[in-house]
Amino acid sequence: MYDLSVFPDFALSWAQKCLTQQAFQGVVIDQHEVQRVADWVHSFPQDRPKMIKKLYKVSWPQALQATNAWHDQLAKKASKRSAYAAYADNVETLLTVQGYRWVRLLSAQSRDFEGDSMGHCVGRGAYDGKTILSLRDAQNRPHCTVYWDEEYRYVREAKGRFDQPIAMRYKEPVMTLLDYLDPLSIDGAQMFGQVFLSAEGAKPQFWNWQDLPKTDLLINGDLELSADVPLPSRLTITGAFKARNCTFLRHLPKDLNVQSFYRLDGCTALESLPDRIDTTFDVSLTGCSSLSSLPLSMSVGEPYAFVSMTQEQRTNFWEFCASLRLNGCVSLQRLPEELRVIGNLYLKDCPQLQNIPPDLNVWGCVVR
Repeated sequence: MYDLSVFPDFALSWAQKCLTQQAFQGVVIDQHEVQRVADWVHSFPQDRPKMIKKLYKVSWPQALQATNAWHDQLAKKASKRSAYAAYADNVETLLTVQGYRWVRLLSAQSRDFEGDSMGHCVGRGAYDGKTILSLRDAQNRPHCTVYWDEEYRYVREAKGRFDQPIAMRYKEPVMTLLDYLDPLSIDGAQMFGQVFLSAEGAKPQFWNWQDLPKTDLLINGDLELSADVPLPSRLTITGAFKARNCTFLRHLPKDLNVQSFYRLDGCTALESLPDRIDTTFDVSLTGCSSLSSLPLSMSVGEPYAFVSMTQEQRTNFWEFCASLRLNGCVSLQRLPEELRVIGNLYLKDCPQLQNIPPDLNVWGCVVR
């Protein structure tokens, strides 16, 4: 589930250990949080080299606290924008729009300048070798930063100052850039309160939530639900479906197809799921207190990936890559007859779930 390649080599084993511990405790962490911590770790060689040897002593909550403090420091450093005007960094201009220009950052120094000016972590080695684009004004001050994956035509990140969402006043320059890039997907599939998706095989475009077609939609990437609107029938999401703490969400389409993973923690009004769930990665339904049953057919994780792993890889895979999390589903009364979980099955605080079949097809552990 997690892309650990975002960490430098010296931190890979530490990150794997920490995330495994968090998963075993039932803590759900998304890739955005993983990326933020990785950015902090990437700053060690340049800013705090002694931390490289001390990292193994740091827990994930401690790392997250330090990460937030570090990001706050970056934001404070960037608070005086006048210090960054007219800086002659190494960039290539791609296009101009409304008095701004989109540039490609060509050196470590230009990425450092971008991070220092914007108050985020694109510099300090964290994004070396990546394609980073920046929206600059006439004084060369950055206003938006975009991480563009050229190989997969994928906008992996798009941020404003201080690692915040891009302000609405930059919508036209950003839309002009997207027309220029012609991406197949956008991380989160959303921007400016709109959803980036394909309808009936058409070219991907932005849609207002209220204007979504009623059927046959393909979202090439993740979808994070942020509006109380009916989801279309025959909706396919190639990435993850995220709807944390969406207290308005009661039902999901019966034919919803999510190919990566579900994040529906805290959806206290959720009563029904699709007729079938077959995902590559994990399903997290923690705290879905109105959910009394699961689909009759439910498969979490891909066996072929598991079979090819070493024993150590299998242990880590069980613990945080393909688990079914049902902690706090206080109304859940039964498990599906056709249930297969390649990772762990978490059943803490499920008082209505009395009888658990002894022959459950769970490759990892049942945690109660």
